[in-house]
Amino acid sequence: MTGFELRGVSKRWGGFTGVQDFNLTIADHEFLVPLGPLGCGKTTTMRMIAGLEGAMDGDILIGGRRVNDLDSKDRDIAMVFQSCALYPNMNVSDNTRFPLKVRKVPASGHDARVRRAGAKVELDEFLHHKPSGLSGGQRQRVALARAIVRQPSVFLMDEPLSNLDAKLRVRTRTQTKNQSRELKVTTIYLPHDQIGGMANETIVPLINGGLIRPRDDLVAKYGANLQPNQLFKVDGKIMAIAMMVNTQHLMFREDLMIELGLAVPTTHDEVLAVAAAIQVSGKVEYPLGGTFRAGRNPGEEFVNMHLGFNPVMVNPDGTPAVNNEAGIKTLETLKALTACMHPAYLTSASTFVQRQMQQGKIAMANLWASRGGAMDDAAESQVVGKVNGAAAPAAVSGRAPATTLWWDGIVIAANITDAEAEAAFQLAIEGIDTEMVTAHNDDAIWLIPSYTPGRPAGGAIATATANPPSPSYPSTPTQRLMHS
Repeated sequence: MTGFELRGVSKRWGGFTGVQDFNLTIADHEFLVPLGPLGCGKTTTMRMIAGLEGAMDGDILIGGRRVNDLDSKDRDIAMVFQSCALYPNMNVSDNTRFPLKVRKVPASGHDARVRRAGAKVELDEFLHHKPSGLSGGQRQRVALARAIVRQPSVFLMDEPLSNLDAKLRVRTRTQTKNQSRELKVTTIYLPHDQIGGMANETIVPLINGGLIRPRDDLVAKYGANLQPNQLFKVDGKIMAIAMMVNTQHLMFREDLMIELGLAVPTTHDEVLAVAAAIQVSGKVEYPLGGTFRAGRNPGEEFVNMHLGFNPVMVNPDGTPAVNNEAGIKTLETLKALTACMHPAYLTSASTFVQRQMQQGKIAMANLWASRGGAMDDAAESQVVGKVNGAAAPAAVSGRAPATTLWWDGIVIAANITDAEAEAAFQLAIEGIDTEMVTAHNDDAIWLIPSYTPGRPAGGAIATATANPPSPSYPSTPTQRLMHS
């Protein structure tokens, strides 16, 4: 377990108190975004956790162990700072490798760890490039790879995207959160502004904790171009702005389907039959890909499949409602699907499945819609124009696709001034304007007027408009416990 806890932590400099009697518990693998005004102690708290500042009072526990007296290097923490601090004379590979050399990790394992870290941040094609030849977002990902290669228990990210423009910051922030989930590393992400990135899975605890503010006044003043379906309301008040939707849906090699005379499957039973036919043809050894990496991913797959069999997963008293026939069918179906996957499927997260599809190693996968555009990226895909999308398969014929609908958006902290909230909102609106969508049209299913649905978006749209429709991910505290 690598969660951590702060108990009554304080930090003072003479007569000035930076942090006073602060308590915080962060669960294992949690991604936390602290929000608050300038000078409230966010960075100081991060530095105390990392061991760069000493706590005057209280205890800091990481994985249940008190670390107050441990040096920073002994706390198994990696920090990513506002400045990338890359060595200009070193290429991406050598910059990433540097922490291993400093810690005298045997050189025999360096190359493999560097390649894995590069792949995690989607820079494996740039390992021999110097920092001067990279974009701002790519340089920041090198800094993240340098932290990943250490294989730490905890990531601390202190304003890592503040040097990027608003549009790139929106995109890179989402990528960073996804990477943290896939790596299963406890993370504190400290933004430079007061905008919180969130999704329908995280807004309920924010609202329950009174941590975000209504924004009806700001929408009235600056949100003329926002659409009604972007406004997330609670008790009639606008609490969040949605900018994109996402879902896991079927992506498939259309050229193989046509060549083999196979119909696009609409149920998981049909998926298994089509996969068997492709396997027999010898076209692809392992026809299916799946985001089954041990940890959060199988939880997501179980939730999606169970909702396809039975929409009830939690009893009225908050206890689980999965130890039943629907739960058994869910497990049996997931097990049957793995028989058509590469034997290492328990190491397979969404980036890995994307690469499998791009390299022609699989023919079908229930993959996130936001990965669709990458299939037609000629710089990294070998199957340009060959992958199409369809609605997620149903668990039972005639029922809704066995998946959930998600949305990502922005909230603003409650504990900042009105002036800071207004400035943050203006920055957010700038970051999700039509220019950004035009530049990144196929990177997401945008809820912004200038978005033009392309071929990669077809599967997500088919899933969202299916009759009966798939549910939005159940954003309740009990469901979050169920997922974990």
